[in-house]
Amino acid sequence: MGRQHAIVAKRIINHDAGGRAIVCCWDDCTRPATDLYKTVQHEHVRGVRCADVDAGAAAGRHITFAFCTYRHKAYWDNATGENALVSLDNTGRAYGNLPAGARRSI
Repeated sequence: MGRQHAIVAKRIINHDAGGRAIVCCWDDCTRPATDLYKTVQHEHVRGVRCADVDAGAAAGRHITFAFCTYRHKAYWDNATGENALVSLDNTGRAYGNLPAGARRSI
């Protein structure tokens, strides 16, 4: 009898949609997203504390995006903010590039 690894990735369930798992936020991927690969987008002034935004004491919001794999999360993270500007300078496009350390050689 072989050993089995524990399942650590949990699907994120949307109870408003009848209890279905949400899908990956990357492009046209239709696989279920897990709680392992989440990223938070901060939409508030840099000097404002996140706790103040979450409590409603300051203007702004946080948006959470979930993905099915680390690779899809890396695509997303590299297509936002300063990473997108660097990617645009290097490759001519901001969307669809992996960060330099995540690329595989063929």
